[in-house]
Amino acid sequence: MAIFYSMSKAQILAQLDSGQLVAGNFMYATDTQELFICATTTNSGVGIAPTNMILTGAITLGFDGNASSLGGAPIVGVPTVGQTLVFNGTSWEAQTAATTTPNIVNVTGNYLTQITDDVLLVNLASAATITLTTDGLVAGKTYTVTLVVGSAQASVVGQHGEDIEGESDGALLFESDSAGLFWTGSNFVVQ
Repeated sequence: MAIFYSMSKAQILAQLDSGQLVAGNFMYATDTQELFICATTTNSGVGIAPTNMILTGAITLGFDGNASSLGGAPIVGVPTVGQTLVFNGTSWEAQTAATTTPNIVNVTGNYLTQITDDVLLVNLASAATITLTTDGLVAGKTYTVTLVVGSAQASVVGQHGEDIEGESDGALLFESDSAGLFWTGSNFVVQ
């Protein structure tokens, strides 16, 4: 079954570079408004190809907004035209203007992220570890971690030992250090 992903072009390219694409899936670059199809390459790898096509006429869609579940997870409420469904870890919810604002969390010590966290503003008096949850996390999720104030190091680790750029952990050492950590489905890529 093909899966449709919506993320920035940089995130799509990061998945391509890490070999996380699956042939048959669709990738939509929200920043450049390009649609890519994941396809098998001539050397049996998986790459992306821009569609470069315009669809016209009567196009039949397989989803009319009246489904009660998606991928086995329930859809809460009834989405309206133009809304995006967002997975919260247990169900799909229609994204509204109120939920498009990133969820900002102030961190002052050891912290285990929630899948609803987006931006972590870290203010430490002593060294602490930020653990990025991966249970129920959908590929494409990005956590942004910023050491706002403090003279202490913030270590960042995956919940179950998942790699961060091939390493077991990452560190924010200096005030204003910041990293976007993109979840590929099996590890984190720094943006």
